Parts: sequence; C-alpha cells; structure tokens
Amino acid sequence: MTAVNAPRRPGRHHSAKPGARTVIDASAMADVFLEGPRGDSAGQAVAAARQLWAPALFDSEVNSAIARLERSNAVSQRAADEAVHAVRAAPIRRAP
Repeated sequence: MTAVNAPRRPGRHHSAKPGARTVIDASAMADVFLEGPRGDSAGQAVAAARQLWAPALFDSEVNSAIARLERSNAVSQRAADEAVHAVRAAPIRRAP
C-alpha cells in the first residue's frame, strides 16, 4: 500500500504499481476538498489512485478536521458542508 502523505526519499522515483491500493489520510482528504496546504499533492494522488482506501475511522476523523477548520473560521459553513458531502460521495473503500 502507498500512503498519500508518506514522506518521500529524495532521488527515488515513486509510482504506484498497477492495482496498488492508495490509503488516504483524513486530514489530507480534508485538504483536498477545502484547498488546504496539502490539497494539490493529495488531490493528485487521489486522482491517480486505482483503489482508494481509508481506515475505518476515516469519516469521523475527516468530519472532525472539517469542523475544526469551520470553528476556527478558516472555512465557511457552506464550504465545510460541501466538503462533508463530497467526502461521503467519494469512491473510497473503508477498511474494517
């Protein structure tokens, strides 16, 4: 499995093998939908993924991250609501 937010070693080419599973982190997914600091790189990894997987607690973690950003006024309520709905609709398999 490859992790979306895994550190990369300099000078090494990293590409997912065909059929490889990509595991998405909740905060990285929040950044994708809310245009956060890792949004571009995480979004590229998500777009390139053949199979996108998330831990069982993914939904509660991503909802918590989005709510935290909304409470701090980093995003609007509308943007937060749209992000929550987009995450729910995303083709992500949840690991048990």
